[in-house]
Amino acid sequence: MNVTRSAISQNLSKLESELGVQLFTRFPQGLIPTSTGHALAAIEKDFINLMTHYAKKEWDNGMSYKQD
Repeated sequence: MNVTRSAISQNLSKLESELGVQLFTRFPQGLIPTSTGHALAAIEKDFINLMTHYAKKEWDNGMSYKQD
């Protein structure tokens, strides 16, 4: 993936601004997730697992997805 650190940092800052929460504590050496960041990551992981489960179930049932 060709994404610069600057682009990632800007997108994370934008997300934090949109959500109104701090997701990471920033240090010169890098980032550390806040408790809110950890909670959001857990929710996202559960969501991705759920979507993967349902997509696999639909695939196994012979259904296909069409893009408009």
